[in-house]
Amino acid sequence: MLRSSYRAVVAGLVLLPLLASAAPFTSPGDRDLIRDRQQRLLDEQRKRLEELQQLPGKGAP
Repeated sequence: MLRSSYRAVVAGLVLLPLLASAAPFTSPGDRDLIRDRQQRLLDEQRKRLEELQQLPGKGAP
């Protein structure tokens, strides 16, 4: 029983850093920058779509 608990603790200590590095902490400022960049990209895509829809020829489906 003690041996299996020991294994669980060791496994947790080994896996914990891997899990922590998989989802890095982002600060509120970082999230704001990410959100702003995503919004700019979305605005650019919308603008490009409008430009493409105004081209002569077959319209978008």
